[in-house]
Amino acid sequence: MENSWTETDRRQFERHPLMIEAQVTIGGKAFAAVIFDISAGGAKLQLKDAGNAAEIAAPKSVVLDIPDYGDYEGDVVWTDDDFIGIDFHESHKTMVKLITGQSAVTAA
Repeated sequence: MENSWTETDRRQFERHPLMIEAQVTIGGKAFAAVIFDISAGGAKLQLKDAGNAAEIAAPKSVVLDIPDYGDYEGDVVWTDDDFIGIDFHESHKTMVKLITGQSAVTAA
């Protein structure tokens, strides 16, 4: 029996690549970050000047502060060197549309 399941199939929301500066608060400490991709359900971030993300972030609740777009609560669901994956507590489809639309206008 062939298994047709792929990692992409389990993703609930489409991911949108971008590079936007943000701040993430983990365990009461704020860190500068860059968002590498975002969806209505979560985001992939690179922590800047924070050392090993695995030691800092997992498993903890976080607040992602995106300038001009607000704060979004979530949980760290994975870490890899200085990258972390956040699963938002709520779906943020409208926010993602605004950010990715703004990014497209800025890049043009």
